[in-house]
Amino acid sequence: MSSRTKRFYFHGASAAFAAARAWRAGVAVFAMVSAFGCALLSTATPATAAELRVDITGLRSGDGKVHLAVFATPATFPHSDAILAEAIVRPKAAGVHWVFSGLKPGTYALAIYHDENENRKFDRGFLGIPLEGFGFSNDAPVFFGPPDFADAAVTVPGKGAHITIRMIY
Repeated sequence: MSSRTKRFYFHGASAAFAAARAWRAGVAVFAMVSAFGCALLSTATPATAAELRVDITGLRSGDGKVHLAVFATPATFPHSDAILAEAIVRPKAAGVHWVFSGLKPGTYALAIYHDENENRKFDRGFLGIPLEGFGFSNDAPVFFGPPDFADAAVTVPGKGAHITIRMIY
């Protein structure tokens, strides 16, 4: 073998070893960062998630579906494009029971309606008078429109809450 060939082999090997060392260093740095990140995650305080248990009473039938919607702020209550969480449940004549899981502890308001004809909208008659059952958390009173958020507000602590809403027809 000529010295030129040896040098090429040597330089090629050097380059390969250098690349391998760089790769190992990169892997080592990645491993250290990953381990540090895992350590941070394992020592982080877990996020508190609460449950809101909802019972709905006073249904006049087991027909159709009951729509439940959770709202988080007064500005969004009760606008259908600003629902925080929702459920659509097939009712029983005796009522509906639903659990909203994974809520952050806080203050919420709920709006419900009984879509008896399953047309996916809250039907109203002359002068906007409701033709289907409806209700709000705290059984908040209704006068010519939905109640204020404050009237329907329910506090959900970290341990969860249980409320009952009476359907109005």
